[in-house]
Amino acid sequence: MERLLDEAARILEIDRAEIRRRNLIQPSQLPLDRGRTGFANSYHIIYDEGDYPRCLEAGLSLADYEQFESEREAAAARGKLLGMGIAMYVEITAVGPYETARIALQPDGTVLLFSSIMPVGQGSETAQRQMVAEELAVGLDQVAIRQGDTDEVPDAVGTFASRGAAVGGAVGRMAARELVKTILICFAAELDCEPATLHWENGGVIVLGARGRIHSAVENSGAAGVAPRSSHAREN
Repeated sequence: MERLLDEAARILEIDRAEIRRRNLIQPSQLPLDRGRTGFANSYHIIYDEGDYPRCLEAGLSLADYEQFESEREAAAARGKLLGMGIAMYVEITAVGPYETARIALQPDGTVLLFSSIMPVGQGSETAQRQMVAEELAVGLDQVAIRQGDTDEVPDAVGTFASRGAAVGGAVGRMAARELVKTILICFAAELDCEPATLHWENGGVIVLGARGRIHSAVENSGAAGVAPRSSHAREN
């Protein structure tokens, strides 16, 4: 796309930066509704904010664009080739359609998150663990993660477009919520009470009204007759 703009500028004898200036979305046009673009699962695209012309000018200034031609000619005189590319892009991030996750409470009380998102160096595995730990109100060291295990989470979309934490992390949090529901149901059956009388707080189960701490399920998942449990979630 950018090379086509460069070619159009050459044919029209317009500066490469100028042809972009003429075609950028202006701040006065925002929000700009592009409708369904046929890209990213045909999402409805709305450019809601930003100052793209200012962004272009800042980049040109930092690159000393006005001096480039003279620098290129000077380099050529020394037998060197000097080039500069211009590219502007707005990336759609956190796109769907879904991701999957499974979370399991282990016999030793730790939590194991099975994620369909694979890390590619962006640290998403840490972010996903943090989100689960926050949801369960436990320490980060009590949450482990296993990624890319298709026996555990066979259905996935992939790691791209900043989806690791936004989508993969969100579905892990949803699985954690389902795990809490499962634990509360198990405790209600063991204590012969309604699940509504129980509350999850700081990694443990609390009886509402009495406000007495009954059990820390994450510290000892075998207590009170609660066997290791797991839950599965899918975010659309």
